[in-house]
Order: sequence, then C-alpha cells, then structure tokens
Amino acid sequence: MAGNGYVDLDAAARLGITEPKAFIQKRFPNQDLVFLKTSCLGEQLFRQVKDSVEESLISPGWVDVGSLLPFGVSEDEVSLLLRQIPRTPDSVTFGSCIVSSSLMESLKHLFRPLMAEQSVKVIYPFYLDLKSKLIVSPAFGT
Repeated sequence: MAGNGYVDLDAAARLGITEPKAFIQKRFPNQDLVFLKTSCLGEQLFRQVKDSVEESLISPGWVDVGSLLPFGVSEDEVSLLLRQIPRTPDSVTFGSCIVSSSLMESLKHLFRPLMAEQSVKVIYPFYLDLKSKLIVSPAFGT
C-alpha cells in the first residue's frame, strides 16, 4: 500500500494470502481503505481521486478518473468508486469521466450555432423531398 496506494486482491490471493481483505485491514489498521470488487485503494490514492473530482466540479472542467488509477482497476470498479465520491447533481458522468455542469453549459453555448447549422443540413433535404411529394390537385376542395 505504501508504493502506489493500490492492492490487487487477486494478486494477494495468488501469493497465498487466503483472506486478502482481512489481511490488508489488519496490516493497515489506521488507514481508511476503499475496497472494490478485486482491488483495494489506500487512503492517499482515494483522496487524490476525490480531490481531482471536486476540483473539476468547482471549475468549468472535467476529469478522467480512470487515468488517475492503476491499470488493473476495471471500469466496473471505477463506477463503484465514483458512487463513493460526492458530486453535484447536475454533473455528468461518461464512463470514467466526470464533467462539470458549468463546462457542459459553456460547450452547449459554444456549439449552439453549429447544432443549428447541422440540423438545417439534415432536416431541410427531407422537407424539400416531402414538399415535392405533396402535389395538391387543382380539384382538391371543390
């Protein structure tokens, strides 16, 4: 735990430790450990992740939590970890990335003209096609 703040529970079991979770808790009694499905994060690594998430939410920013964790941490475990970190209700999560609401709003504002332009490009040809097919008969309504 002192090295990278991470222990792979499967690797500990392969080393002959029959109860890796109990062993780790006993070995590091004064640390607030975070146990995931197949790994354990030390207090310092968890705090680093939590601080990065909080910082990204305060500023108009984002963070990829997966990039802060050792390679062996799966996407499922990242999801479990993210449930333990408080976030603003309007922040957005995409996989292991958390995006602040203020960044989302500024991106929407920035891309609004492009969205309008693209929607015209996509919808207008359908409108013209539909209009050309709606030939009104001169006898209609008589």
